[in-house]
Amino acid sequence: MNWFLNQLPLESKIAFCFSDPAGANACIALAAMIDVAGYEKPILFSNSDYKGAIEHSFIISKVQEVPDWDSLDVDMIFTGTSHPDSSHNFEVRCIRRAKELRKPVISFIDHWINFSLRFGDLPIEFLPDSIWVIDEGARKLALAEGLPAEKVVISGNPYQYYLKNIWKSSFTGKQYLNTIGIGSYSKYLLFAPDPISLRLGKQQVGFTEYEVVEELISYVSTVDKDAVLIIKLHPLQPLPEFERLAETITTKVILLKQAVNLPELLKAVDLVIGFYSNVLLDAMAVGTKVIRYFPGKEEYDLLNQATIVVPAISRWEDLKSALKKSI
Repeated sequence: MNWFLNQLPLESKIAFCFSDPAGANACIALAAMIDVAGYEKPILFSNSDYKGAIEHSFIISKVQEVPDWDSLDVDMIFTGTSHPDSSHNFEVRCIRRAKELRKPVISFIDHWINFSLRFGDLPIEFLPDSIWVIDEGARKLALAEGLPAEKVVISGNPYQYYLKNIWKSSFTGKQYLNTIGIGSYSKYLLFAPDPISLRLGKQQVGFTEYEVVEELISYVSTVDKDAVLIIKLHPLQPLPEFERLAETITTKVILLKQAVNLPELLKAVDLVIGFYSNVLLDAMAVGTKVIRYFPGKEEYDLLNQATIVVPAISRWEDLKSALKKSI
């Protein structure tokens, strides 16, 4: 049995609560592990419509208010930790109610930023019994933000564990790309931008995702190779500016607007490029090469203290050299 299942009361009824995509992926992956191991199916709740990146048979109940844990006979609650603003404090409210009922709670932090912020105004006695973080770098940051050392546990990412050790592709080679209408090329580069302009902007960070998109479009449009750039937007990414850029897109650049099976997409492409997105880590989990590019101020690189990812390239000329070697 893997480490994750060893931490859970598998003979009990477990509820999962999540809001954003990263939290959904972690929760659904854990629920799938429980199901595969033959234990009682967990119940899943979200206040969003996101269904997770892996195929599953769970019914995800969409709710805005905290479920009635007692009437559901729930013994334990596992939550994601979305930003309280974007999630409307959904997970925070689920944690608070569970603690009021003296039910054990585990929460997972999926990145290397905003550790204490994710728990809103919860007093220390209402914090989860265990707070899972990805690595030692994340644990140090969590403790520096005031989370109690006895509660913070290095777990790794359940979703990436699932991708690496359990998930199997249903396709061979690049077959999946044919199912989403992408033609036949020898090399596929996937760019997964973070919404830097939405959160901070060029003045603070030093660059925008739109500038990098334009650079990559220019590169693949002129390079003398049979290569195509696929752009996979972040779920929170505003569309208008990308739609404007799409007017300049050639046949060698594809902007994905429809929902896709992300693990299959990551497995099918030859290279994934990004700033600090979890998509980079997901790609590594399925065995696809990644290039991390961050041409801005180092203090805004959210992965610069992570212990499990590749260093970032900071200069465009160096990125072009790396791309040339890859294609």
